[in-house]
Amino acid sequence: MTYESDIKSLKRAYFEVFNTIHGEKVLDDLKSAYFNTDSFNENPHKTAYQCGQRSVVLRIINLLSEKKGG
Repeated sequence: MTYESDIKSLKRAYFEVFNTIHGEKVLDDLKSAYFNTDSFNENPHKTAYQCGQRSVVLRIINLLSEKKGG
């Protein structure tokens, strides 16, 4: 498999998982818990941890939006 076909297959898998009623509900929960919140904290370790959580949700959103866009 090539890199392009691997990415295309991965995007399809994300789309199939999150393009269901349950998948949308889970994604909404992840956004609410980790994405639509402030990542900054006075403790730099906690800030880094929260930024990591947010980046996971951002990856899901990006892969889904790329799939919908083409």
